[in-house]
Amino acid sequence: MEFAFFYGPDKIPFDLDEKGIPVADTTIPFHGIISRGLLEKFVEAGLTSETWHKYAYLIDSPFIENMGSCFLQIREYARECYVLSFGHSASSTKLFIENYCKDLIIKDNARCEIWNIKEGHISSVWHVSIFEPNSKAHQFIINVARDQDAGIELKRTSSQMQIIAEHCPQINMAKVNDIRKIILNYYGAPLEVTVTKNDWIENSYEIHTIEDEVKTKQQYLLVERFLTQENKPSQIQSIYGRIFSKEEGNKIKEDIECFLSNASLCLSKRIKINVNNGDVVWNGEKAIVIAIS
Repeated sequence: MEFAFFYGPDKIPFDLDEKGIPVADTTIPFHGIISRGLLEKFVEAGLTSETWHKYAYLIDSPFIENMGSCFLQIREYARECYVLSFGHSASSTKLFIENYCKDLIIKDNARCEIWNIKEGHISSVWHVSIFEPNSKAHQFIINVARDQDAGIELKRTSSQMQIIAEHCPQINMAKVNDIRKIILNYYGAPLEVTVTKNDWIENSYEIHTIEDEVKTKQQYLLVERFLTQENKPSQIQSIYGRIFSKEEGNKIKEDIECFLSNASLCLSKRIKINVNNGDVVWNGEKAIVIAIS
């Protein structure tokens, strides 16, 4: 099967060299959001978010001479937490597709597009499309845990989502179809990485909330893309999107409350979602939960 890699809202192509390092004609992709375990290290060490934004794109760089003690300490923390680089995440996705998508019957002449569409503290999110001649494309989501602590959380929440789907199959939630631990080559040593395969929600956009200072209430915002500045590539500066209508906002609120009520009954415990972490999307008709906390 032929593989092609892309990243970002503009679907910019990149490739992986023989060592699994990203190669691109433009900016080399990197993880701009700090991972769960590394975030805890930052808190313990009293490091600021500005420090992360300053060094995030350099964490996996082979050129570390004269970078200073702060950078070297962050790099050491990243290794201690087993933080996956962008290349590690892409390689994990490819490895999962090659070895574990047994529910798909894929011909040798198929073409697979692996597109990094978002990331968070817990996982990097990859939209996978497998094209075969005279067949409808297979589309799904692969979540790759960002580090070891993130892997524990990804497995826990994904397992809970599977229980919810089993007991309430019609619930407004993207289903988790598989949870695996794959073995990845991590700087010359084997590493277990938690990976999940989830439903892809067609034509969907993230839902976030903003504060309406005039009406002193929250409003829902449809996010088409997050915007950064060229000199601050790891720091989100603004959002491009639109405010939902009053009717849409009411529908979103109703859908979220319905999900929380039903999901909590399935697990006999209160479920939480974080809208501003990208846990909910809008498909044009309703709000659909794609992650839980």
